[in-house]
Amino acid sequence: MGFFSKIAEVLSKGVSTASFKQVVVHPRLGPVTFHRRKGSKNIRLSVSASGGLLLSYPWLVSLNQARAFLDNHEAWAQAALEKVRQRTQNKRTLLPQEVEALRKKAKAELLPRLAQLAQQYHFSYNQSFIKNNKSNWGSCSAVNNINLNLKLILLPEHLRDYVILHELCHTRIKNHGPRFWMLLNSITDGKAKMYAKELKQLKIIILSTLLLIAVACNKHHDDLPPEKETVEFQEPELDASYYWNWEQKVPVQKMDGKFYVEFYTAQEDEIIDECEKAGITIHTIHKKGDYFGHVHTYNPGVAKFTGRMAAFIEGSYEQSATLLSSMLYWSHFYQYMSGEEIKITSLFTGVMSPKATIAQLEQLAKKYSVEMIGRDIYTSNWYHFACTTLSKGDALEMANLFSMIGPFAIAIPNIIGAGSVGAGSLCDE
Repeated sequence: MGFFSKIAEVLSKGVSTASFKQVVVHPRLGPVTFHRRKGSKNIRLSVSASGGLLLSYPWLVSLNQARAFLDNHEAWAQAALEKVRQRTQNKRTLLPQEVEALRKKAKAELLPRLAQLAQQYHFSYNQSFIKNNKSNWGSCSAVNNINLNLKLILLPEHLRDYVILHELCHTRIKNHGPRFWMLLNSITDGKAKMYAKELKQLKIIILSTLLLIAVACNKHHDDLPPEKETVEFQEPELDASYYWNWEQKVPVQKMDGKFYVEFYTAQEDEIIDECEKAGITIHTIHKKGDYFGHVHTYNPGVAKFTGRMAAFIEGSYEQSATLLSSMLYWSHFYQYMSGEEIKITSLFTGVMSPKATIAQLEQLAKKYSVEMIGRDIYTSNWYHFACTTLSKGDALEMANLFSMIGPFAIAIPNIIGAGSVGAGSLCDE
């Protein structure tokens, strides 16, 4: 039986194509684990230190696409298998007593530093742990438990602090979108990307008595472990150079120093006071209306978008970051090529394509931390969404992304200004 015929047989026995994991022996590459995962973002082919191939791919990618990906990268896989085999032969792992020595030192130094930085920058977390991780320097769980790699103790102090601050930022923002980097930059003097690059390239060698510890960070936070070779199919990047006005692409560009902001509070005086402390100018402030009259059914949790205050503010990127904890949503001002300014609210509307399902919409919304408000009351294939500071991008960027990779024929952001040309169906003023 052929290699891919074996996969077809596995699927015919009732394994869900939405989520399955199966090891099949390839005639030239050996064992290959096919893993279709709802949480996966890219098609990823990797080789573990044990010499096995893993091909994981997103829920929205078909099995045929995964097969084609493996076929196209068979030569790479063969070379990577040999490379990992050679690397494994020469690799020295830490002895148990060495691990415990590092763990003791890490607990004594890293955990107090974590608590100190959290207090200094007004973060809160649940519990903290020292781990002997192979795949990352640190992590933050869904319930804000922070795990730190015991090998962090081998890093220079500024990189230790960077990793700790990186994980503390994840207590507020669970992705690596623009808002995450904005927050991290605000507490690292704008050096977050520089530190990430330094961490990625760093190799530390410590020689003590007969102990040689080699720690190589080939990938920074949330990437694959150094012993894996990886090739990926990348999803589209965020694109803020246009928005859809139904069948027409309207070119726009972001403006620096001007922002549209929606706040958690409904108290105007609180917003004015915070902006004054941050040195930010408020040009307009108004109370958002209740736009749920357009929605047939919606998640009651998104009522937080109603009755809040919104403002047009002017200030630097760094100044705006100081308000992040008070913001429900924010976006740069945009402008047309003619120079007219527009503001992008938290809302966007998508027109579902005929083959799409509600499950796909919910999956995309969860993946990019976008709130799914509900179906339009007048048009059954229209669905409304709202972005927050946790979303990967603003409503214009997410509308474009959903149009490119999601189940929408088109997605349109809600716009204020310049006659609201191309605005979505939900009005925010």
